[in-house]
Amino acid sequence: MNRTNICKNIVQSIKDYITDQVKLEPHRVEKHFVRRRKLSLLQVIIYLFFSSKTSMFQNLSQIREELGTLSFPDVSKQALSKARQFINPSLFKELYYLSVDLFYSQIPSRKLW
Repeated sequence: MNRTNICKNIVQSIKDYITDQVKLEPHRVEKHFVRRRKLSLLQVIIYLFFSSKTSMFQNLSQIREELGTLSFPDVSKQALSKARQFINPSLFKELYYLSVDLFYSQIPSRKLW
């Protein structure tokens, strides 16, 4: 399997992971993201993946333009900042390990130096 296909598989597995509410449940701070709000946990995660070093306003605008099918809500920068505080860092650690495990399980062989 070539590296492009491996990367596609990694991106697909991350997408499957973050869209599964059961898998996301342990990574939210207790008593947060339980009620129906403008920003869901998935939308905050997508913002964090999509954001760059530009300002929050520009990042939000780019998400709305480029990911129109996501229907990212019109929220303030403060609301987004507050919402991202309630995601446990363990989510990103889990996604890292998921991608590393997939990469090394699918690569045919590693060259030893």
